[in-house]
Amino acid sequence: MFKGVVMKAAWLDEKRIRMIVIAFSVLGLAVLTLISSLSGTREVGIPDLGSYIGETVEVKGTVVGSSAQKGGLVQMLVHDEGALLEASVERSSSTFDPGDLVIIKGEPFEMGDAIIISVPTDRSVRVKKGQEPMEYSGITKGDICRLNGTVISVNRQGYSSLNLTIERFGSGAARERIWVLVMNTKGEFGTGDGIEATGLHDRSGGLICYGSGSVRTTFKAVPVATSLNELMGFEPGHVSRDPLVIEGYLRYTPTGRTLYIGESSEGARVSIKAFMQESVENVTRGDLVRLINCSLEWDPSGMRYNLLPSSLQLLKAHGPWSLRLSSLPYGIGEYEGCAVIVEAQLIRTVDMDLLIDENTSIEIRGASEGNIEHRGIVKFDIDRNAYYIEAGSAI
Repeated sequence: MFKGVVMKAAWLDEKRIRMIVIAFSVLGLAVLTLISSLSGTREVGIPDLGSYIGETVEVKGTVVGSSAQKGGLVQMLVHDEGALLEASVERSSSTFDPGDLVIIKGEPFEMGDAIIISVPTDRSVRVKKGQEPMEYSGITKGDICRLNGTVISVNRQGYSSLNLTIERFGSGAARERIWVLVMNTKGEFGTGDGIEATGLHDRSGGLICYGSGSVRTTFKAVPVATSLNELMGFEPGHVSRDPLVIEGYLRYTPTGRTLYIGESSEGARVSIKAFMQESVENVTRGDLVRLINCSLEWDPSGMRYNLLPSSLQLLKAHGPWSLRLSSLPYGIGEYEGCAVIVEAQLIRTVDMDLLIDENTSIEIRGASEGNIEHRGIVKFDIDRNAYYIEAGSAI
C-alpha cells in the first residue's frame, strides 16, 4: 500500500518537473527571440537614413552604376523609389552592375549635405544579379536603361561630374534632346561625339549615370569648317552629325553668354546668334573669333538656326574704334565695352567733362590727354542710365 502511494507521488513530481522544464524552455525561447529581435539589424529606407546616423542598418536598392578604384575600393550609386544613395565598399572582389539588387549592411554618415554609407568589405553586401538594362524608348521612369545619342553640349561640374545634353531620334524621324548627368567620372566627351549611356531614367525625363564606365564613346566627331553663308543656307531640320567650326566678327561686345557674329566687322549683312556655355570675357565688338564644336539649334519663332559652341577662340582683336559722335545712327551704345578714339571737343563744366561733336555729347571720366582725339572705353552708368567714356591714354 505505502509502496503504491510513494510511486504515485514520485510520478506526480516527475510530471510537475517536466512541465516546469517545458515552461522554462518556452520562456527562454521567447526571451531569446525578443533579444534577437531587439539586437537584429533594422532595415531602413534610403530617405530615412538621416535618422540613423552612426547606427548599423540594412538598406536595399538597385545599382545605378559603380566605379572601381585602386586598392579594391568600389563606389556605387543605389536608388530606391526615386531616392539616391552613394555607397563605398573599401575592399571588394565583387562587381556591382547597373540593375543589380543589393542589400547593404553598414553605418550611414553625413558628408556635407549628403548621407553616405560605407562598409569594410563586400561581405556586408548581398547581391542579386539584375536583368540587362532595357533600351530608353518606352521604358518606365525610375528604371535602369540604356540610351544612345549624339552629344550636343558638355558642361563639367566640379572635378568629377558632367552635364551632357544629347540628341537622339525618337519615333519616326522626330528628334529629342535629353539631359544626362554623369557622376564620379573623369571621362572626356566633345560636342558631336556619339555615346551610349547606362543609368537611371529619372522622373524628370533625363538619365543619371555613375562611374566612368556608365558612358562610352561610340564614335568621335570630326569638326567641319563651315562659313556663315553656308550655314544660313541650311534647310530647317538639317542634321549635322559632326560639329561645326565657324569664324566671324563679333557684332557687339558680349555681356553674358549670348553673342552675335557676322561676316565682316562693319555693316554685316548676315549674322547669327550663338549661346556659349559660360559668360564670354576679354573680347569686344569687331574682334575676329572662331566658334569651336558648334551644334545647331533651330529657332522656329525666328525661322533660323542658333549656334551652341563648346568654346570660343580669339583670332584677331579689332583694336580701338575711331568714332564721330554725330555719325552714329544708333548711338554709342553699340560700342559698349569697346576701346574707342572719339574725335570731339572737350568741354569742362562744374559737374562733369563732356565731349561734344555738333549736337551730340557724352560724358568723359578721368584725365583725357587728347585735344581733339580722346581715347577710352565705352561704359554704362546704371544709376544715371547713360553711357560714358572712361578715359585711358594706354588704350
